[in-house]
Formats: sequence, structure tokens, C-alpha cells
Amino acid sequence: MKLTTKILQSFLPNNEPENNQCKKVLIIDSDQSIADRIKFALQSIENHCIGIASDFLSADKMINKNQPHYIIINSVLQGEFNAMQTAKIISLDYDIPFLLVGSKKDPSFLKTVSDLNPRGHLLLDYSNKELQDKLEEILV
Repeated sequence: MKLTTKILQSFLPNNEPENNQCKKVLIIDSDQSIADRIKFALQSIENHCIGIASDFLSADKMINKNQPHYIIINSVLQGEFNAMQTAKIISLDYDIPFLLVGSKKDPSFLKTVSDLNPRGHLLLDYSNKELQDKLEEILV
């Protein structure tokens, strides 16, 4: 494949990476600035963001179309379904591991999160290394 073709393809919205080690990730987040930060962190550790859904209904369409390897959900999700409801539906309807990202350290919140059986929970002040470690954990 010509270099110019590869460069042009890298700008296509649904371009999948050629690297088989790269994993497809869907971000579900109604806060675009946080979603962009997560997307940047994913790219820095060579993962492919297949899209950013601002609510569960958009995410459901993206999941069915792109079949991500894992999903990252912001724990403060707005829309018809909150983050906990979204996570519960994903855990019941899909066999896709998910990671919750949020700012809450509240024990009752963390208990609710753990009841949803996520593969991990990260606080918003995570580093790229922490994100990479969590993503590697959830794929085991």
C-alpha cells in the first residue's frame, strides 16, 4: 500500500488500525472534553477509538455496528440512561468488558460500581500509564 494511501486512510472516521495488537474502544461520555482526553490517552497507548457516544442509545448503535473490544463509560453520564443503567445494560446484553471513569471516591458509589461488575474503575486524575494498566487488566 502506498504511503499516501495509508496517510489518507488514517483520516477516515472508521479506519481500523492495521496493527492486530490495537484494540477497538468505544467511549461513552456526555462531556466532550473528558471524552477527548480519554481518546487522546487511548491513542497514546496505541488503541483505536471507534467513536464517542454521548448517551446509551448512540452507544448501542455503535456497539452493534463496530463491535468494540472494550468500552469506557464516564460515571457521570447524562441522557435517558445514566452511567449505572448504561453499564448494567452493557453487562447484561453484551459480552464486552467495560471500565468506569469518574471522580467519585464515595464508598456507596464504589459499592454500586462494583455491583455492576466492571473490569475496573479509574478516577479522572488518571495518568496514561494507569489507563494502559487498567485496559491491559480488563482484557485478561
